[in-house]
Amino acid sequence: MTAYVSQATAGNGDSHTPGSGSDTYLLWVNSGIRNNGVTSSAQDFGGSSMTELHDILINIAGGGDPFASVSRLIAPGTSSATLSVTYSASVSTQSGTALTFSGVDQTTPEYTTNVDPEATYNSSTAPSLGYDRPANSSVIYWRHHAAATAVTWTDPSGYTKVADITILATSAFRQLAVWVQDFTGSATGQTVAATSNNSGDGIHGVIVLQDSGGSPPASSILPMVVKYYKELN
Repeated sequence: MTAYVSQATAGNGDSHTPGSGSDTYLLWVNSGIRNNGVTSSAQDFGGSSMTELHDILINIAGGGDPFASVSRLIAPGTSSATLSVTYSASVSTQSGTALTFSGVDQTTPEYTTNVDPEATYNSSTAPSLGYDRPANSSVIYWRHHAAATAVTWTDPSGYTKVADITILATSAFRQLAVWVQDFTGSATGQTVAATSNNSGDGIHGVIVLQDSGGSPPASSILPMVVKYYKELN
């Protein structure tokens, strides 16, 4: 079963120590602002290339456009290393958060149905995203909100907020928050939304992690049951 392990604030150029466990997975949500936007590439953790899942921005009136880059690394180890990303233009204001999960499929870590949706939104307090999930999975929801005043959040039902970072707090507010939940049962047609106390514009996304284990199929269980029954009799 996948499970949330740990989190620490880490932006571009910061060092980070992943959490420990088996079948680990490092997720880095890096976000910031730049007038007219920016895109990201070449995410790296201590010399290991990361896989980019999200690269999204929104242009809003007045500038200070939010962007986010979400990347992951399979089996990151537990040694401290530097997180880095290449931007398409200079960025002065950015921050991020790095999360470790355990029990994640090391070959196909993200669930292949409705994979990693991301979206922009305008003038909303509670934009939502839909997703499906398999059994024994973890769901991560992140959101970068732009508003005139500081944000206070109402968490999605059952989710735990593991990061709430103020990226900008002068003349306007830009805040990045991340929520996680570990699930045992599978489900389709799910939605997730975190409500903010103020209407604003922004970007958000969801990632569903797939279990590295799971029960063997019934076709493999039956021969074991028969063998055990014969041994007892």
